[in-house]
Amino acid sequence: MGKPDLRERNSEKGRRFEELVESLFRSMGYTTKRNTDENYIQTRDFDRVQIDIIAEKGNERILVECKNYSLYPISQKDIHYFYSALNSKGSGWKGVYVTWNTYLDSVRKYARGKPIELWDRTTLLEHARGNPGFLKSLILMAADRLAELHRGDSTFLDQVLTLAAGRDPRLESLSQTEEDLPAPEKFSKEGWRKAVEFESYCRGLFSRKYFEIIMYAKDLKGAGAENLDRLYYPDYIVEYKPTKERFAVECKYRSKMPEGESDIKWTNERRLEQYIEFSEKEDIPLFVVIGVGGTPSSPERMFCLPLEDAYSTTIAPCVYLGREREPTKMFFWKNGSLE
Repeated sequence: MGKPDLRERNSEKGRRFEELVESLFRSMGYTTKRNTDENYIQTRDFDRVQIDIIAEKGNERILVECKNYSLYPISQKDIHYFYSALNSKGSGWKGVYVTWNTYLDSVRKYARGKPIELWDRTTLLEHARGNPGFLKSLILMAADRLAELHRGDSTFLDQVLTLAAGRDPRLESLSQTEEDLPAPEKFSKEGWRKAVEFESYCRGLFSRKYFEIIMYAKDLKGAGAENLDRLYYPDYIVEYKPTKERFAVECKYRSKMPEGESDIKWTNERRLEQYIEFSEKEDIPLFVVIGVGGTPSSPERMFCLPLEDAYSTTIAPCVYLGREREPTKMFFWKNGSLE
């Protein structure tokens, strides 16, 4: 069986969300275009940008962008690209940005005064009132996404089903604020100490002559709300100075090898989803460094794998043994790969 394509998996989720939003606009009487030449817009600031949906009704012309991020809130960078495309279309156009997640306050402030509406899943629920066809699609999407990502947190699904049953849901309870965002993985005090110690050890294996750590996730702990989404980043974002190439590193320490050198469990489903989204959103490769045995500051063994090889929550020995490296050897960058 071939290895799952991570981009293909996320692309399928994105496509389904676009279809959901397109069905809503069609139910409201708009004609829509998706995946056509017209959806590609040459902007003034960037290269051609692909807009998910173009919706038109009478004199109303709307560009619609859909982002099915599961755990990341929408950033100002996302909205800036969209606004550039909207500006390139000229007057008479407005934008609707739709996400299943939420927006940081800084994004809402940026969009204020611009011809852009910011929709989240609460907005979608409001549009489901009196729209049974769209409501059915929303139920399926809610069941799929919340069962997959929130492991039994069915609040939103319950609200959708309540609406389907004809009772009035408490819509205000669905507005997700920054404080409601999923918390980073919780460690025990000892587990946290080991994690930070191993991250620091790995950090020392990057020569300052060739590498620059441009973001260190743990330094953002307790940062302001504008950096809240960064708490889900991998441990480092690193720049290779000679070529300015950037990549991310996630460090994991395990006290001992699994019995018989069997599969190593390196993360959980939610965090794996975050890593995939991060790599695609930032468009940089991500590498997983696993230390085993010894101590976090002096591991006996070390493995370094690209995320494409760590495509599951567990990694088979036939994969990680082929990526073993000397734990005391400095990292080097070669042909787009961390060695």
